[in-house]
Amino acid sequence: MAEYLDQSKIQKLLRSHVPDIDEIIVEYVQGYLNDAATAIALSGEKDSSEDPIEDLIKPMLEDAASDEKKVATLCQQFSQMLTEVEQQANPQKRSAISKLAAPVNMAAQLAQIDKAAKAQAGTTDLAHAKGRTVASQVDVKKLRKAELRIAAKIEKRGVKSSRYEASKLINENPLDDDDLLMRVNPILDYTLSRDKIKDVKLEGFDISYAGKRILTNSNVHLVYGRRYGLIGRNGIGKSTLLRNIAHRELAVPTYISILFVEQEMIGDDTPAIRSVLKADIFREQLLRDEASINEELKKLDAPSPLDERGEVMSKHEIDAKKNEMGDRLNGIMTKLTEIESDKAESKAGEILSGLGFSALDFQRPTRSFSGGWRMRLSLARALFCRPDLLLLD
Repeated sequence: MAEYLDQSKIQKLLRSHVPDIDEIIVEYVQGYLNDAATAIALSGEKDSSEDPIEDLIKPMLEDAASDEKKVATLCQQFSQMLTEVEQQANPQKRSAISKLAAPVNMAAQLAQIDKAAKAQAGTTDLAHAKGRTVASQVDVKKLRKAELRIAAKIEKRGVKSSRYEASKLINENPLDDDDLLMRVNPILDYTLSRDKIKDVKLEGFDISYAGKRILTNSNVHLVYGRRYGLIGRNGIGKSTLLRNIAHRELAVPTYISILFVEQEMIGDDTPAIRSVLKADIFREQLLRDEASINEELKKLDAPSPLDERGEVMSKHEIDAKKNEMGDRLNGIMTKLTEIESDKAESKAGEILSGLGFSALDFQRPTRSFSGGWRMRLSLARALFCRPDLLLLD
């Protein structure tokens, strides 16, 4: 890739303004600025929808430096460097005022535009004048309301075979955290997959978002037990890739459990420690089954128990049902012992304490916590259930 910026100059500026900066950050800023400069040089102008300096580089440098004024000065110099690349790529932008080559008849221009608009009535062109496609700037919240109104009208009319499809810009998953865990992890019994290879290898996949192809013929190889960082500028598709993996829209083996922490959990009346315990959906299912079987056994011990048809059961039927229930209960208790269910609450408490929660906070409803603390609860759930593949956005 061609270099449109002086990399040694960038390194000297970073070292002079942030003396203790790590080498890896220096290399990242150099590469990031060069990518931004390359995009400007090829398109002839900056992307008005994002500012790479303010959005990413400045916050990163502020974390690494103690003098915010020096960081601000440094970022101004980086912005000037990108501006110079833009001016070299598009000389017309060097001056805000330019002399017209010939007089322009504005009335004639307006008439021509109006005539062309009438000729093309009913069509919509979202292409830039230079031929570059402009990214959609749709207000998703307004679009969602409009889509809901249309869907309600279609339902009211009773149209069963409508071809109407809501915009893919608002195809968001409405499921809560627990329902989503159940949907993307069809194999609840994680003890069955302990001896399987849990590396994730995805090859030759494409991903599109809002009608725009963001990844083409791509490959991902994640080795089990390792940690990876996904780096790229804003809007390049990092979150979309993670979301596609998390929702198994890419071919991740079903025996690999996945947990995606994207935002703070939704607050409700559930106590904090209970919300963490619920993250282990296999344990929760076992406990529900145990409670259900115990309830059935109580009914069988009652005088003259009834069967499913409402008829009084014989002693032979009662004994056979008890044996069946007892075998199921033994299997459940074996699984609960295997996953150390009795230690779950103390383990959840240790995790919450490690994240800054006090013992009094354990019983507070999750809705009473701020967004930042609910994010910590999401992390606590992830640490508690220990998925094979943990994705943090």
